[in-house]
Amino acid sequence: LHKRRRMVCVAALVGLCIFSFVLAGNNKNGDGGDDGDVTTSLSSLIGMRSSDNEDANPNEKDDPPNLMAEAPPELDQETISAVEQAAERPCLINGDFTADPPTSNWYFVHSELKAIVEDNTNVMSIIHRTNQQWGGIWQNIPSSCLEEGSWYEVRAYYHLVSSANEEEEYKCDPTIYWNNNVESCPAISIRVDKDVTEIGRSVGPFSTEEGTWNEIYGTFRVTNDMLHRGVSIFVAGAPIQANIILQNISLTKKANSQDIITGKSLPDDDDDDNSCSSSSIIKNGNAETGDYRYWFIRGEGGEGSGEIQISSPGYGNTGYALKHVGYRNQRWRGLLQKLSDVKEDCLVVGSTWKITAVFKYFLEEEGGGEVPLECIKSDPYAVHSCPVFQVDFFTPGTQDFVSTGPMANEDTEEFQVYDWNRLEHTLEIVEEMVVHSDVWIYINSVEEGFNYEIDEIEMIRVD
Repeated sequence: LHKRRRMVCVAALVGLCIFSFVLAGNNKNGDGGDDGDVTTSLSSLIGMRSSDNEDANPNEKDDPPNLMAEAPPELDQETISAVEQAAERPCLINGDFTADPPTSNWYFVHSELKAIVEDNTNVMSIIHRTNQQWGGIWQNIPSSCLEEGSWYEVRAYYHLVSSANEEEEYKCDPTIYWNNNVESCPAISIRVDKDVTEIGRSVGPFSTEEGTWNEIYGTFRVTNDMLHRGVSIFVAGAPIQANIILQNISLTKKANSQDIITGKSLPDDDDDDNSCSSSSIIKNGNAETGDYRYWFIRGEGGEGSGEIQISSPGYGNTGYALKHVGYRNQRWRGLLQKLSDVKEDCLVVGSTWKITAVFKYFLEEEGGGEVPLECIKSDPYAVHSCPVFQVDFFTPGTQDFVSTGPMANEDTEEFQVYDWNRLEHTLEIVEEMVVHSDVWIYINSVEEGFNYEIDEIEMIRVD
């Protein structure tokens, strides 16, 4: 990476030029300005997800490139006032790539940018990517447009083509959590100074149908730290064998504290219990979005992982449900959701949580049919155990973790082969759990080769 400072003119907004520090090297496709002096110092991007094997400790990470800008120069009062007036500007500029040039305001790292037109729409192709985790596109976000404590959502639409043959669509798998897999999908991250956190993930199911755009979606809450450190939005994560073609990247403030997708309350700094006791902290627990956003399959994809399908109708003969189909080669290969974004606010010491769901258990026939079967509800370690949940607390970069193991089903109702069956667990949060930064909840104990359908997944505080 080339270390440099760039002067960016924003005359159209405030009639002045301010300094902007650039993450990545050669920005010939950037905002069109001249290269500045080589003055910036760089330090590391951290916090991205990666794993080297399917049963790896979830804490393992590849070493990131060094990417951090030095402190900006002091500004006089006139400049500060002008910048404050610019607070009404969109947080993210030229997200639809319609500016002149289309690459304006965008920078790249371990890659190059090529503006193209598809279906009469301006799009951006990220080409010549030399690093899977970091080869992508980014833009600085002024802290003046962010409001502390408020929730924001990020979206982007994309498809992938082979870097060797741009006429050939490249398929990724949104169920893969890691970003160093040959089938990993791109994601949106927020960089705060040197720290990087993924905030938007690819929504499944993925489509390679011509003319179809796949979605990346996520939410984040603005912290005080973001208002006093450099912030940028970053899109990367697909294999280097793929060019990422992006359309319409957006960053918008949410109108209220409810999740736009689920309609459920989000944590609120002004609420003593952070709204955690009013609704489930599981997102899209009944596939109400009609897709499987927020859900992954534990492991690294490929043969033996199976796949997620959206079935309809779901429980109560309405809506949708999540179905884990295909060949599974391990009991722990189940649906997974990350709870780290609510851990700090909700999973506090002494709190007690009720985890519930309804499920069906079946075997897929070679011809594609399904045979409903009975499983054992009372013993999560039995050969033909019914699905149960497991919750893991861990800290990336260490081997230390706390796990509930496969939790016993507390529901004692007789199993119904052709109907939905209830799943219920109780989880009490203890000190050993909250010292860790990351939390996973996932399905475990379904025997190799068998499948399940699940709906109405909730995790609600009960004390």
